[in-house]
Amino acid sequence: MRINDKTPYMGKRLVASYCGRLDTMEAVDKLVLYACLRWNCKVLYEAGTGELVTNFKKWGYRDKLLKDPSSYINRSVDGPRITGYGIVIGDGDIKLEGMRMVRDFLYEIVGKTSDGTPIYRFNQIYDISFLLELDRFIFGRNADRLSSAIVAMFEFRKDSLLLEREANSKSKTNNTDRKVNRFLK
Repeated sequence: MRINDKTPYMGKRLVASYCGRLDTMEAVDKLVLYACLRWNCKVLYEAGTGELVTNFKKWGYRDKLLKDPSSYINRSVDGPRITGYGIVIGDGDIKLEGMRMVRDFLYEIVGKTSDGTPIYRFNQIYDISFLLELDRFIFGRNADRLSSAIVAMFEFRKDSLLLEREANSKSKTNNTDRKVNRFLK
């Protein structure tokens, strides 16, 4: 996962998400831009929900937008393969895959208590609104916070795959170097 030096928490953490509506979409986009500038971060948004790309281009901050991470992940997931900015969740296989990843994320064991009882990741989530939305979730209804978590899961998965590929390529390079060195002796 990415290094998180802004908060005292380690590992996979969704440090911020925004689920709200101001008077205009441009006002929401400005709020997102201000957050990106404040925390020196990039944003992965759910595509098709406004004019974020247009506004970020207009303001000269297109470099703060992340591209669609779903193209890095399981190639068997059916859905649109967009290489543009943001991710299209929709209601098909991509949303179901994202919901599965959220479930796995919530039930990941992150530690044990002194008596050996597992501590799950959902025990460390202090966002009451998010937890209530999960508790009351009905498929097919609007769930902004869950959608935000789904978007984050795709980015987490992409980061994991890129780290795994990097580690594999380094091990292949090390193996090749060993073979070459053996022949040079």
